[in-house]
Amino acid sequence: MLKVKTGLILLIFCVSSLSLFSQNENIIFEQYKVDNGLSQSTANCLFQDSKGYLWIGTQDGLNRFNGKNFDIFYNDPLDPKSMSNKWIYDIAEDKMGNIWVATLFGLNKFNRRDETFERFFHDNKNPRSIPENEVFGLMVDSKNNLWIRTREYLARYDGNNFFSYGIAQDRFVSKKISQKVPIIETPRAIWTTSTKGLIRFDKYSGALERIVKMNNTVVANSYITALAYDQNQTLWIGTLNGLSKYNLRRKTFTNYFHDENDENSLPTNSINYLTIDHAGNVWVATDVGLCKFDQKKKEFTTYKSDPTDLTSLSYDVILSLIEDKSHNLWIGTDGNGINKVNLKPLKFKLYRNTASKKSVHLSNNVIASVYKDDNGSIWIGTWGNGLDIYNPKTRIVKNYNSSNPDIFKRITENHVHTILRVSSGDYFLGTRNGITVYDPNQNKFFSAQDYYPNVTFPKFENTRIYAMIEDFRHNVWIATQSGLHKFNI
Repeated sequence: MLKVKTGLILLIFCVSSLSLFSQNENIIFEQYKVDNGLSQSTANCLFQDSKGYLWIGTQDGLNRFNGKNFDIFYNDPLDPKSMSNKWIYDIAEDKMGNIWVATLFGLNKFNRRDETFERFFHDNKNPRSIPENEVFGLMVDSKNNLWIRTREYLARYDGNNFFSYGIAQDRFVSKKISQKVPIIETPRAIWTTSTKGLIRFDKYSGALERIVKMNNTVVANSYITALAYDQNQTLWIGTLNGLSKYNLRRKTFTNYFHDENDENSLPTNSINYLTIDHAGNVWVATDVGLCKFDQKKKEFTTYKSDPTDLTSLSYDVILSLIEDKSHNLWIGTDGNGINKVNLKPLKFKLYRNTASKKSVHLSNNVIASVYKDDNGSIWIGTWGNGLDIYNPKTRIVKNYNSSNPDIFKRITENHVHTILRVSSGDYFLGTRNGITVYDPNQNKFFSAQDYYPNVTFPKFENTRIYAMIEDFRHNVWIATQSGLHKFNI
């Protein structure tokens, strides 16, 4: 068996300057790519096993991630105990701890003890063999039966035999970018998808039915691509043209579509994958980003890739999603690795300037200093764009920099390393070119030399001010690149 172990060389997790504030839409994405040890950049499927390992099925190998390192399993043509094929569609685990892997050619069972694979292929001479060799979907039910989905069959494996159920007249041609076919278990049925509607297999009667319309309500589109089941006995259905919610008790469909005039609607009608998180939010994978549907607010929020922001989504085309046991959401993309988002309540909020209309319009996301005044306004010293003063109530940001045409709104230099309010009520801004003083009574900025004309005050020209503090004798101590200075106000 061919197996490769690689180390995680670099975790791209730069919080743009570790900005101190946030908004709900500005979640942080950690990115894992081929450079970090992933075997290939397209994550067709994601799965977390009972031991906590994250398994990633790609177009070139199976990856097992322990949070630090990736172990990679490949097909070796010379080793019959290796995987049967490198292209992975789906992954599941049975109650014995066996990992099952659906591939482009054959079903595989992974033995943890010796890390070998047992292969299952269709046998024309055996009607109880796997019905077809290309396996698109897997699911282990509550009785430990393994359900598989091939192009024309839904099949159940009881540990000895495969029992196949044909999906009549269905030539399932999965979407080019997302070929996993979901299988979901509810209390009475096994559900899967097709190009001609929702497929329901009754666990008690063995009846197989195709559902498109129920009680005068219709699914958004008959070409169904994704399924998820929540605790409210609701089946969520992704299609090529919209999202549907199917109430199993009432047997009715409710549909959601993209509305170009509503930024809180679906970003697109074509859906690749669905998952429900611990809080009941519906996460929607699309070709134009990641979308979260808040069932309480009835609103969709979309997250997109930003090439200038390493904490954004790595790529907008998403194929797979899973929430792990620690409430992290893992996102598999079609060509740029996987992403992780912490869904737990954050102790810190992040405010930053993004493309979102709801973001805080800071002049720069690289922050050097912060101070909160008595009015609740936040003074933000930036790295190269001067001083921002943010009013949390109005969400208005005012910027003061060295180029302001009004000399009384102009500061000495645009790298504001430190902010100090002194006992007189004035504010000192330490920059790379001395100190600027703000007098709140006059609502004006001055250079320190102009503000204190009768006091011997160092010029600090082209001198960086790193830190300032006032002692009980009203001495201001100033730490600079040229030494420590004391100034009595």
